[in-house]
Amino acid sequence: MEAASLLRELKEGRIMPREAFPQLAEHVSVLFVPEQELRIRTESGEGLVVFTSLETAVLFEKEVKVKEKDALAFVQQALRDHHEMILFNPNHESMLVLHKNDMKLLMREYAMNVLKRRGGAYVPMRPQGEPLFIPVPDGGVFLPAYLDEREGNGIHTEYRCVPMNWHTIAEYCRIFEAEAVFLQMGYPEQIGIQVAYLEQLKRSESPVKRMKWAGRFWFLFAFILMALAFTVGLNEWLIAIYAVLGVVILVGNLVAERRRNRVKRT
Repeated sequence: MEAASLLRELKEGRIMPREAFPQLAEHVSVLFVPEQELRIRTESGEGLVVFTSLETAVLFEKEVKVKEKDALAFVQQALRDHHEMILFNPNHESMLVLHKNDMKLLMREYAMNVLKRRGGAYVPMRPQGEPLFIPVPDGGVFLPAYLDEREGNGIHTEYRCVPMNWHTIAEYCRIFEAEAVFLQMGYPEQIGIQVAYLEQLKRSESPVKRMKWAGRFWFLFAFILMALAFTVGLNEWLIAIYAVLGVVILVGNLVAERRRNRVKRT
């Protein structure tokens, strides 16, 4: 479903934010921002104007000049600049105002997509080699996690943020009985991720694991194939096909690693 249709259904109450936001994050990676910043002012505060497509921008103002901006970066910056709302697609049937709480929920969905591809997040570590868990008044703890190493180090200056995969994060949360992972803790966009939600993130590692195991099996059978080729002789076409398969697996591994954005397993 295109972005304008999603926003229209959300405005009309036919779909809830918890259903609409993951779809927006999945299908709308870029937003169109006016080169000359446009703002909306209401009694509850000030916000930014943004468009989900060139078509909706032109409908608002024929001569408007817009530039593309990463959707996650836009929502994150709007929250950091303390804007109270975002106005999507003014003068269009899909026009919708998102207030701060919904802005955070949308930002979380965009962040989760990034973190799924990476296979992990940055977590502050104590000198003893354990993650830094933050206590809360009710006696529980939560684990801070970050999209970016520098942002994590900027908040936790006494500790060092390291990349950690979701399986390890979930295991630490289980051991220390953490209530949640707190994404971007210390920044205006900070928001919790329930521990139960980590199962979905753990599953995002599966494609990478499958590609790694495929690579290992390929090298094993390549060794066996070479041994047979020297001893009994094998058809050249069979060897060629196997070599092509190896190239496909190698490319798959490279793509999987690239999607993780160099966040390696600890």
